[in-house]
Amino acid sequence: WTVVQGDEVLVMQHWKKGVLPDVKYSGTHFFFPGIAYDLHKYDVGTQKITFDNQASNNDAEYPPIAVQIGENGGQEAYVSISVNYHLSPEKVVTLHKQGIGKTYEQVVLKREIVDIVNEISRPHKSALDIFSGVGFVQFKNDIENSLKSNSVLKDRGIDIENTIVYGVHLDQKYEQEIRLKINAIQEK
Repeated sequence: WTVVQGDEVLVMQHWKKGVLPDVKYSGTHFFFPGIAYDLHKYDVGTQKITFDNQASNNDAEYPPIAVQIGENGGQEAYVSISVNYHLSPEKVVTLHKQGIGKTYEQVVLKREIVDIVNEISRPHKSALDIFSGVGFVQFKNDIENSLKSNSVLKDRGIDIENTIVYGVHLDQKYEQEIRLKINAIQEK
């Protein structure tokens, strides 16, 4: 027997029939694992993936996302972001059949987040456009909307709940220059 918790689903793979089309939801289920079935549990509750400086953020699994901004990619910036998501129980079997299985975070989710953050960063003329203020808010909203509507994630049953952009980090000297410019504008 195996117990499936409320935030889990169970994918069954029969030794002869292959991956069965229906998942098992929470409850106690009786099988003959090892003889007829391989059982694979998937977490379908809210999960989080975080890109940030691991020294200052204990939740960070990956370093901040490096992006090139400005004409000809002249300025490098680092984006710190967390994304909350969950797997669609109805599509877990498809994810499993595609051979991605429990590596979906590494193979699909991480790549799509990095690609979208880079895609949205590139058109900005300078890092100042996304560093603070209205530009930062628009940048964050564009990332969230793009992730929520991303067809690769949707097709694989990875549903984005929300994103949190902690900040855009630049070279410290350049960040100081930007702060001085912002303060001068505000004083004027």
